[in-house]
Amino acid sequence: MTKIFLMRHGEVENPEGVIYERLPGFHLSKTGKNHTEIVAKQIITNKETKNISVIYSSPLERAIETATPVAKLLNLPITIDNRLIEAGHKFKGKKVGKGEGSFLKIRNLWLMRNIFKPSYGESYVNIAKRMKSAVEDFSTIHPHENILVVSHQAPIWVLYRIFSGKKPQHLNFMRNNSYCSILKIRVSK
Repeated sequence: MTKIFLMRHGEVENPEGVIYERLPGFHLSKTGKNHTEIVAKQIITNKETKNISVIYSSPLERAIETATPVAKLLNLPITIDNRLIEAGHKFKGKKVGKGEGSFLKIRNLWLMRNIFKPSYGESYVNIAKRMKSAVEDFSTIHPHENILVVSHQAPIWVLYRIFSGKKPQHLNFMRNNSYCSILKIRVSK
């Protein structure tokens, strides 16, 4: 059985408060960097995670920057896999929140018509397919190993739901994977 540890990237520097989605140039904030260093030290001392032998990451800067401290401490390379990328989103680059928030503008209400699919971006079913394909491939290549996968909130949560026997559809405000959090799944072949 292969153990996959799904780690969400650290906090991102985002002074404009935009949905950065797949946009390049969004790096970890100072707090995000500090958190990744702390979590990396916890990973190498935890009895389950200290035996991680492979690290995969989303191609986005924030994910690679999150994987790097663990990779350095374990002396492992980081393998980039495009299937681990953030979910596509029609609000990419737009501000969120009160006042100028894109979600509340009348012209955007049509995009919010189905929050279970979601209608405003990449479907949860598609995210589930690509993420499941990725971790199944990883477990085939590295059977019976411990693998760290660094990705993003929606892809991790959708995959976790699938491996928990649930549907990928969910309300995004119900996710329970904060910055630098780690969820574990087991893949048996």
